[in-house]
Formats: sequence, structure tokens, C-alpha cells
Amino acid sequence: MAHTKGRSSRCAFQPRPKKKAPAARPPRPAKAPLPAAQLAHHQLLLRVFASTFAAELSSHNLHNAIQDVKKALFERDFAAAFTNADSLPSYAARWSPTRAACYSGLLAELEWEELMDGRPCAEKAKKDDDDEESDNGSGDSENGNGDLDPPNPTTTSANPTHQQIEIVALGGGAAELAALGSMLALNPGLTAQLTILDSGPWAAVLDRLQAGLITPPALSKYASASAHAANHALLDSPARLAVRFEQVDVLGLAGTARTHSAAGSNDADSEETDVSPAALRKAIYGSSTAPGRKVLITLLFTLNELYASSRGKTTMLLLSLTELLPAGSLLLILDSPGSYSEAAVGKEMRRYPMKLLVEHTLLREERGAGNDKKWEMVESEDSAWFRLPDGLEYPIPLENMRYQKHLYRLVAPASNSLKE
Repeated sequence: MAHTKGRSSRCAFQPRPKKKAPAARPPRPAKAPLPAAQLAHHQLLLRVFASTFAAELSSHNLHNAIQDVKKALFERDFAAAFTNADSLPSYAARWSPTRAACYSGLLAELEWEELMDGRPCAEKAKKDDDDEESDNGSGDSENGNGDLDPPNPTTTSANPTHQQIEIVALGGGAAELAALGSMLALNPGLTAQLTILDSGPWAAVLDRLQAGLITPPALSKYASASAHAANHALLDSPARLAVRFEQVDVLGLAGTARTHSAAGSNDADSEETDVSPAALRKAIYGSSTAPGRKVLITLLFTLNELYASSRGKTTMLLLSLTELLPAGSLLLILDSPGSYSEAAVGKEMRRYPMKLLVEHTLLREERGAGNDKKWEMVESEDSAWFRLPDGLEYPIPLENMRYQKHLYRLVAPASNSLKE
């Protein structure tokens, strides 16, 4: 029998074995549905936006306005995105609802009693008393998924005492206002003073939204009698939330100073001048002679913009806040995760993550030495998702959002804390 040279008869006549099919991936576990009260709260927040910006949401020009903002954001032209008063309502209607829902949950997680000189708000004091009475462990049932729990409506009338918190949103806008309104609705024992500082012309948008928070959202003319009866405003009283907006370049409030790159060398963005704490104090507290009060400073999807504008001025702003604010104040930073939040540093334009630049400024070992206050890290996440619950209704599609989160607390000098 003849054989083909260099080739086995098995290889010549038998088919190749079939590849094994990849193993099927196990199905993702179904997302647990939100309790009805929580879903209703999220829906009410969206209805506030839908009612407040109904004209923009029904406009034939909405798509073009959104595309213009998207283009500016993609090109990192933040001035073009946020300085046009005509496009800000469309921006608020499109992007602020998701962000407001996300921010509201994050604000609800904060220990607000730290900003009230150790005085717990009425709701927390009541809960602590209940905890002591139910020492045997049969008392509280806690929501383990971290979602927001709307309070019992009877709580407000039973315990009308309010404690005030103070928030300053640097580079803030509609999302911060709506988020705080949402958080207050879930915490009847709190009132708030919100100061928003931004270079964009947000005044008209904020006025509309603030009115929307205390007004029952508009209903369809086909809505049932029961829907009209159940319709209510997100906030029960305008006195719960005081808002002050100032159109100002926050980078101009603290001046600039000689700064150094993360590697320790001078860079092209370095500048020298004196610090003007009076301007920063006036912007934050409303008066250049106001005494320092504990506040929450927020930089929500803002810090990357500031670094893109001027790393030196941004560094000086953070240092000036450190000098101005009293110990116990909080700083909350949210921004895009990953490479989008990087800043170019030095003549070689080397790119550094935003988190590294912040920590180089706030958490250096020499800060806090002697009589200097210093920041400490409370919480940090490099990447997290916020997903809107299923079943919500809104005139246009909304997207989930991904972010990085860093929370810092300003602490007293070591010498003072030892005396205490």
C-alpha cells in the first residue's frame, strides 16, 4: 500500500476535531426592585425637572442644544458649554436629573452632625433614643443596599425641630440645588443654606428650579383625581432651603501662588501673587468679616475643569480653603474616573491623575505640622456607578453615570487636639 510522503493517513483523511464551545456565563443576578416609597421619591425628583423645564423638553431645538453642549464637553471647552445662558436650561433638563439623584444619595450618607458643632439633628437624636430603648436588638430594620429611605410623614409634625447645615458648591448648578432639595425631603429634621459659586449665568435656571422644588409638579390634563390628590411638592416649605448664587470665577477668589508639580519641580503653570482671604470669605460666607463656620465644600464634576484652566490657581484655591475653613469642615470631590480626569503638568506636559494632584496638595506630610490644620481622607473610590432605578418616567432618555469620589475632613492642629 502506497503512502503519501511526509503526511500520515490519519491527517489526510480524518476531519479536524471541532473546537469546544465556550462555557456559558452564569446569568447576572436580577437587580432587587426598590421599595415603592423610594421609587416614588426618585420619580417625584424627575417630575420636578420635567415640570420646571417643560418648555425646553418639548422644544424642537432641544436636540441641537444638547449636541452643542456635548461637542463642547468632548473638546473640553468648558467655557463654551457653560457660559451660554440660552443653553443652560437644556443642559439642566438633560444631564442634571441623573446627577441630582446620584448627589442626593451621597449627601444623605454624610455625617451632618459634624457640621453642627456636635449637635445631632432632630431626626438622628430621635433615632438614637429609639436605639437605646430597643437595646435587645429587636428594634431597627436597616436597609442594607444603601438606598434612600423616605421618612414617615408623621415625623415632621411629631418633631418639628430643625438643625441647619451649610453647603458651598464651587462650580455648582442645577444638579446641586435639586440634590440638596431631595436630601432635605428625606430628612425633615434638617434645613440648609446653599451657596453656589460659578462663572456661568445660572441665576435664571436656579430661580426656576428652586420654585419647582416647592411647587407640586404640573400634571397631565388627563391625570386622575387620585393623582391630583396625591400630587405634592418635593419640599414642604420654602424655609427649608435658602439659596444664594454668585456668578464669579472661583479661581480668582484666592489669587495664585508659586506652586510645584507632583514631582516637586516648577512648571509652566506656576505663578506668584498674594492670597486675598477676604474675597474668598465673602464668597463663601456672604461677608468678608463673617466668622468661619463649618461647611461642606463640594466640587462635583468641577475640579477637572479647574485644573484644565490653571493647575496653579486650582492648587492655591485648595490651600486657601484650608486656611479659611474651621476644623470639622468637609470637602467632597466627584469627577469623571480614569484618564479623562488628568491634568497636564510642567513644560513636558506630563499628565497626572486628578486624585494624585489633590492628595499632593491636601495630604502632604508637612501639612498639619506645628499649628497648621490638615485634611484627612474619610472615604475614597476611584470608580463607582450610579444607576437610575427601573420603571422611572421622563420625557427624554436618561443615562447612568460613573464617577470617582473623594471625601476629606479638615482636622485641628495636633497641639490643639492634644489639649482637648
